Amino acid sequence: MVVQCLPANLTRVCAAIESLHSTEIPARDENGKLVVLLEMASESDLLDRIHEIESVPGVISANLAFHQLDDPLDAPQADQQADAE
Repeated sequence: MVVQCLPANLTRVCAAIESLHSTEIPARDENGKLVVLLEMASESDLLDRIHEIESVPGVISANLAFHQLDDPLDAPQADQQADAE
C-alpha cells in the first residue's frame, strides 16, 4: 500500500506503522510517501490493519495499490503438481 504523511511527521508515522505486527516499510522518501507491505492471515485482518494505518496520527492517506490473498489449501496441490512434472 502507499501511505502519505507530512514530511514533518515522517519519523513518527514510520515508527507507528513499523510497530504493527506483520507490517514493514521497504521504501520511503523525504516527501512523506511510504510503501508499506502487509502480510495478513485473512482479508478481514488486512482491512483492520489498513484502518489502523489510516488512524495513525499524521497519516494523510493510505491507499491499497495491490493485494493478493493466497489460499493455504492451494499450496500443497501446487507442490504436488510440480513434483509430478
